[in-house]
Amino acid sequence: MLDWEMVTLGPRELDVAWMIFAHMVFQELAGLAGLPVCRM
Repeated sequence: MLDWEMVTLGPRELDVAWMIFAHMVFQELAGLAGLPVCRM
């Protein structure tokens, strides 16, 4: 399955950023614990 809303041509860092963003959004919607966060 391909989600055209998230398709982009660019560096691989964008893929990681989208994956982290989508993970955070779906965990928030599900009410589950999120990813560990490094706060400086």
